[in-house]
Parts: sequence; structure tokens; C-alpha cells
Amino acid sequence: MNKYFKYIFLSIFGILILSLPLATPVINSSTPYSIFNKRWNGCSEFAKVIYNYSNKNIVPIMTPLNTFNLKNEGNVLITIAPNMEYTDEEVKSIKEFLKNGGTLVVIDDFNMGNSILKKLNVSIKISKKGTKDIFYYKNDNLLETYRINLPGYDGTVVCNIPSYIESGRISNGSLISTSDLTNKYIMASTNYGNGKIIVVSDPDIFINCMEKFNKKFWIAFINTLPKGRFYIDETHHQSFSLYNMGVTYVQSNLSNEVKFLIFLIIIGSYLLLNKLSNIDISKIFKRNIKINNKDKRVLNKIYNQRNY
Repeated sequence: MNKYFKYIFLSIFGILILSLPLATPVINSSTPYSIFNKRWNGCSEFAKVIYNYSNKNIVPIMTPLNTFNLKNEGNVLITIAPNMEYTDEEVKSIKEFLKNGGTLVVIDDFNMGNSILKKLNVSIKISKKGTKDIFYYKNDNLLETYRINLPGYDGTVVCNIPSYIESGRISNGSLISTSDLTNKYIMASTNYGNGKIIVVSDPDIFINCMEKFNKKFWIAFINTLPKGRFYIDETHHQSFSLYNMGVTYVQSNLSNEVKFLIFLIIIGSYLLLNKLSNIDISKIFKRNIKINNKDKRVLNKIYNQRNY
């Protein structure tokens, strides 16, 4: 009876464990363009797309870039709307990252994105002026462009008061541009060493409230990038702060019927294993066991010695 009580106790204990809330780590921020910001002006939804389409390999950087070990070939460094200048030491680290095959994505309009481009000594830069076009969504602040040069993508991109790229030497041409009437580059790329620099002149393309317009573009864009590690630069957001760090608990959704079924399965498994453990395996194979007289004498000797 005691062993059955043990089985019942273990079954109940197992079901209680399954019913406990699950602890999930949570980090929140109110900083605009932060991947930890879940509000309308954050980039948490874009971060989810990166996670889902980059082999789940996304790393936020919250220390100066020169103190962080940037791996090179096949990896991507993304900075979104930086509003702090990059130090010479940080730019040196980025140069090494690019020369060894990394990809840098600078997404900005009127902040400090040009700081990194200037120190990298590339001829393209982001204009401090906005641009308009004849195509827009609801109002002319929400520019909508159809001229997108990404493999397999035939949709649109909606911008919010975008700047434009003052094109110097663009190795790979425009990836997003306005209509022929204005002909401004919104997104372009250029080679740098063995790597590549991609510049996007409107960070609002990637904020949460633009997900309904641009999510398919986000996916297409991430799919064109190397499938290595994605570094997200958070350290150049001047007002970056985490207002909540901790865990949240997700209550188990196991119904009473499922719990009872698990209970029966556990009890049945214990009984089956117990029954199998009491079976004399030698009897099953008894017909196949042939022991000659010499072996019998040796076995009897071992048996007798064990009992002394």
C-alpha cells in the first residue's frame, strides 16, 4: 500500500509543478527607438522580426562599442536614431568590424547618424532637411514609396517625415527612393572593406506604430542581411533608461481534464515500470541458456563464496 501512496504523491506533486506560473524575464524602456520600448515610438516589434528571421541571434549593446567584442564576418550592427556622438575609439572598432566583413546599418534622420558616417570617411550622408513626394498615406507627412529594390519584395514603405540621403559614392545603388518627380534616396548601401554600410534616412519606418504598414518590408530587409549575429546599439540613446527590470509570471492554462489525464498517465507509467522491474529476465530467455557442467561448478563456487 505504501508504494501506491508514493506513486499518488509523486503524481500530485508533478501536476502541481506543471500548474505553477512560469517566470519570464522582462525589460522595459520608454526611450524612443529602443528595442526595449513597447510603446508606439519604440522598436520592440522590429526586434521581434529580427529575432524570428535571424536564427534567434540578437544581442543588445549597452556599453561603449570599443569595450564590446564585436565579432566580424557575417554579423550585423544596427544603430537606430543615435543622439550621442561616436567616440574615435568606437569608430575604430566599427572600422575593424567592417573591414573584416561586418555589415553596419545606420538608421537616422536628424540625429547623430552622420557622426559615424563622417568618421568612417564615407561620402554619403543624411540630409538635415526633410523630403516630400506626390504619393502619401492620409497626409503628406506619411510619404509612401513604391520604388523599393529588395529581392522578392513588391510592396510599399510608409515613412514619417523622412530625410533623404545626399548621395556621394553609393556602391550598390538605391534600395528605397521616392518617385521620379523628387528622386530622393531613402535607403542606400555602399561597400566598405570586406563589409557593407546600409543607410536609412527615416528611423520611423521601424517603430511599433508603423508595423501595420511596414512589417512585410522589415522581414524582406532582414532576409537580405547576413544570417549571423545582430548587434543592436542601445548605448547611443542619450536618454536610455530601463524603468522595469524583473520577471513576469504567466499562469499555466492546464484544464482540470488535462491534469487528470496526466495523473492517470503518470500512475499507469509507474505501475508498468514496477511490473517490468519484477520480471525475471532470465526466465524469458531460459530456453536459450545452455550451461555445461564445468560452468555450473564455477557458478556454484561463486554463489557459495558470496554467501559466506
